[in-house]
Amino acid sequence: MESNLGWLVNRTALLWRTVVDRHMAELGLTQSRWVAMLALDTIGKGCSQSSQNLAVP
Repeated sequence: MESNLGWLVNRTALLWRTVVDRHMAELGLTQSRWVAMLALDTIGKGCSQSSQNLAVP
């Protein structure tokens, strides 16, 4: 069951990213751009470059 659960979580994440990529492409955003924008939004206002380096894996 654990291996099936892991596979399902991985597959769900892959499908989610594919759907988001398609919608973002309509806005002219690549995956690299929307992932970076999501990271910046997560960090919040007033972030510095050094705090960005810590937040993005």
